[in-house]
Amino acid sequence: MRAWAGNHASYDLGHTTVGLLLQSSQPLAVAVDSVKVTVLSASPPPSGQHLAFCQGPGGASMYVRGLYVDLDASPPRTYYVDDAGEEQKQWEPFQVLPGESVMLYVRAEGMNADYRWLVTIRLVIDGKVAVVSVPDTAKGFRTVGATDPVTVESGGRGTWSPELRALIKSALW
Repeated sequence: MRAWAGNHASYDLGHTTVGLLLQSSQPLAVAVDSVKVTVLSASPPPSGQHLAFCQGPGGASMYVRGLYVDLDASPPRTYYVDDAGEEQKQWEPFQVLPGESVMLYVRAEGMNADYRWLVTIRLVIDGKVAVVSVPDTAKGFRTVGATDPVTVESGGRGTWSPELRALIKSALW
């Protein structure tokens, strides 16, 4: 979906949520020592009309770990959520055991600029440190702020009314 949006001059408006599936491919436990978000650039948001499409709530999620980032703060302010759903001000390292999967959701929010950012994960495997950056491209993820977007909602697949189509068409063209 993100590739499709990028190919159609679209971007995440106000927030971006990235799901990272962590799995140990080794017969050893992997310690997730730290996770941080780095802002690569912050420029003025693009001018023009912004359209925010909001889908209704989805099904159940497997929130095991969460990282919430305020891109507008300098430096970006980070809050961690543990597997019990409790907000933590400080990162608590955890292990991914062989055969285990841990989902880490990173939600970055920013309304004051056009942000490019990436996630850096520091791992310890058998006493050796490995650092992984996501995405692995120089562009990073993109989150664009807008002060007054046109917001439309859909009740689900196939519920686009003629009025909604007209609103989207007028906002984009």
